[in-house]
Amino acid sequence: MASKTKTILEALQDEIEGSATLSYIETVFVVQSPNAAYLPETFPNPPFVLIYPLQHEFQRMCIPSEGFHEVKYQIGLSYFQEYYDADKGMLGDGGDMVGATEAELDFQSVLDNNTMSISGLVDAWFKSVSYSPISFGQAIEFSLAQFHATLEYYAIGD
Repeated sequence: MASKTKTILEALQDEIEGSATLSYIETVFVVQSPNAAYLPETFPNPPFVLIYPLQHEFQRMCIPSEGFHEVKYQIGLSYFQEYYDADKGMLGDGGDMVGATEAELDFQSVLDNNTMSISGLVDAWFKSVSYSPISFGQAIEFSLAQFHATLEYYAIGD
């Protein structure tokens, strides 16, 4: 994994764990798998978050005459919330349970345009969100609501 990607993942974990807006998150896992469906072997108490590298460095010239290029780092973020009622899993219960759609807005407010004071990063975007439920069948009496987002961080290099 590229050094800057590792720095971004670590800073992102710190940002989520230190955010008052996201204080309802029980656990943040940094995983190496770019698979959004990955669940840890030891199942944590929801709500929890996985962050993982998607694509490492995309480069394109932004000032060819000067030899500068733009580097884009893509990070995946997946939020999981336990639910017993599908509507509450997606929308929340108006109380302590934060549904996937409300959590998305919280994450966006904390992470969009937030370069987390990482040297060399010039921009950050919270992008492309998708939602999906995970059902554990009849033996387990709950399911997980989830959303997946792509975070993009940009740096200028030479």
